[in-house]
Amino acid sequence: EDRLAIPVINFDIPFELQLALNGPVPKTIISFYSSVLVNSHTMLQGIIDVISYRIPEKKINDKYRNLVNTVYAYFEELDEEHFTIKYLD
Repeated sequence: EDRLAIPVINFDIPFELQLALNGPVPKTIISFYSSVLVNSHTMLQGIIDVISYRIPEKKINDKYRNLVNTVYAYFEELDEEHFTIKYLD
């Protein structure tokens, strides 16, 4: 936080509930893969944009590769105007 001068905000409840109940509601949520992406998209559909950056398969630990690929496959089913997947090289 100090190095980049980016404020860090801690919440007492799950992130997506904080957004829906108390705000602040950002314009966009960006992550790699997380239930926060799907939950926020569902709870705030049309209000926020969600972007998931897809990690290249070769960079995912073999132990977790199937799980992570399953999550990304689910995200691809949601790919629509407010839920976007961007591929990293």
